[in-house]
Amino acid sequence: MKPRILNRRTLLRGAGGIALALPMLEVMAPRRAFAASPKRLVIFYTPNGTNDRGLAIPSQTGMNFTLPLETAPLAPLQKDLLVLSGIDMKTAQGNQVGDLHSIGMSHMLTCVNAVKADGYATPGGGGFFVSYAGGISVDQKIAQTLKPPTRMQSIELGVQSTLGIGVHPFSRMIYEDRLRAKPPQDDPRQVFKALVSNLPANMQQTPNVPAVDHSLEQRGSILDYVMDDYKRLSTQFSGLDKRKVDGHLQGLREIEVQLAAMAK
Repeated sequence: MKPRILNRRTLLRGAGGIALALPMLEVMAPRRAFAASPKRLVIFYTPNGTNDRGLAIPSQTGMNFTLPLETAPLAPLQKDLLVLSGIDMKTAQGNQVGDLHSIGMSHMLTCVNAVKADGYATPGGGGFFVSYAGGISVDQKIAQTLKPPTRMQSIELGVQSTLGIGVHPFSRMIYEDRLRAKPPQDDPRQVFKALVSNLPANMQQTPNVPAVDHSLEQRGSILDYVMDDYKRLSTQFSGLDKRKVDGHLQGLREIEVQLAAMAK
């Protein structure tokens, strides 16, 4: 009897709209195809640069460089790193419209001319206007082109990026199209709810999911809702698959504990 192969999009489902994604498992693909795990594009942005360039950028060129203090935690990945410096955003220079901050932000991932954002002026005044990007950002272009088989094509996260001054265009770098900035979600509880709810959603407008809300408010665990499904599927797991899923669920539980502490 041939072993059943689980679909790569198999979820652990529970009551009240709970659905937890599983990591890539052996049972999801023939062994010969298992190496073809999905790829991810992750873009990190740190505003205002670094305090000291020498603490972040290696002084050596070539392969045998030493990572300084601020980037030293990446040392285990050094053989896969390409550290670039001296990059000049030529597209943001010349006859551009708007405050320099918004020009830089709108060009960073789009490399197209900025467009004046009507109704927005810089908080400090001075007669300058802020700008939106005139085109799509590279991350959204990749998502739209590749159309990943996931409920959300992309996830945008931020830290204090939707509060006060953060709502201005010069704090936006993700663009779905010309003038259409895509704001990040900076509430960890809403992000968690969106990721574990089995409903169509985006990060900006997370639906009301009673089971998830109840679980978080009671400082319980959404894992309780999917244990029956886990027990049913686990009979098909290899030893490696079971360790991987158990570690995945434990990681989710640790996140729940952190969110509960934050709620207090």
